[in-house]
Amino acid sequence: MTFVVDPNYQPADQHTKQIVSGLVDKIDKRKARNVSTEALSELVSGCLALRGSAFRINKDGLSEEHKRCVDHVKEALIGHLLQRKSQYTFTIHPSVPAKTFVVDKSEPNLKFRVQNEFCRWTNTASIPSADLVGTLSARRAVKLVIPQVAETFEHLHVGNELDVRFESVPEIHAGLIAKQYAHDYREEITFWARKHGWLSVLIEDGSIDTYQFAVTDTHAQEFTEFLQSRTRRFFGDRGLPHLKFPSIIDTALGHQVTVPGFATGQHLQSHIKELRSA
Repeated sequence: MTFVVDPNYQPADQHTKQIVSGLVDKIDKRKARNVSTEALSELVSGCLALRGSAFRINKDGLSEEHKRCVDHVKEALIGHLLQRKSQYTFTIHPSVPAKTFVVDKSEPNLKFRVQNEFCRWTNTASIPSADLVGTLSARRAVKLVIPQVAETFEHLHVGNELDVRFESVPEIHAGLIAKQYAHDYREEITFWARKHGWLSVLIEDGSIDTYQFAVTDTHAQEFTEFLQSRTRRFFGDRGLPHLKFPSIIDTALGHQVTVPGFATGQHLQSHIKELRSA
């Protein structure tokens, strides 16, 4: 998996600050006179935030000053900070001293520590992937995915019957109403997880159909049951049969475990209709 460098980071300790400063000093200031040392440090720190992963340094979406930093970092820090993996991707060079640690500079919205060996995040929007999260409040984290959210809402919206126990739903085009339900459901489960203090982070990757979480490994299999118990009103307010979504968990041992979903609300409604018509 390849990530894109975000320069919104800074060294979290004196050791890392010295390393970043030493790397920035290797850039020829005569060539880089149009950028600040701070901006160069932020870009270098952004690279260190992705230590252990492959990454790209793109100009898209960066501030004008950070855009000007990109070429200087790529040119001057190959063999010092950067090790080329392919034409456009890099990893951190093995000569960079161990135990660097950087912190996200975003406005905090996390109420507990979310980090890995090299980086700590303060805002959910800064986390590129649940794969990168190592611990939540010092508890080991795993990746949990809820698949086909918008597609499932489309089936419910048009009245298609799902299996009582299911791991996936038949592929279907999700219309605007189903996509709105999926968007609203994302906000709903974020609200309940925060309200009840669940150690979980919903990754803000822009997906409307696949929800990606980092959760603690000890409670991962219970997570969708918790969501099911708190979202009955959400489904009822929209005239939809209540269900529990399936989830796919990447365990700490490297295996994938699928926790099935249950469309019990839909089948209960069908059973009641059959009894009334009998």
